[in-house]
Amino acid sequence: MITVISGTNRKNSECLKFATLYFEMLQESTEEEIKLLALEHIPHDWFHPDMYTRQSESLARLQDEYILQATKFVFFI
Repeated sequence: MITVISGTNRKNSECLKFATLYFEMLQESTEEEIKLLALEHIPHDWFHPDMYTRQSESLARLQDEYILQATKFVFFI
């Protein structure tokens, strides 16, 4: 699996437009599973006093879906 990451949380960013275009190009050119992770769409419940000892459920789900399964990453910053 390849994860394409749009590395900004700004709404309607140019970064996301380029990441989406590259995501679509990869989907057309490979049989490998491709996922797009846009940081503007991630939940914001990760930052809390116990964040280093108790991980939020939404972060665990994101890691399972986009990070742990990936063999390659493409970052747009």
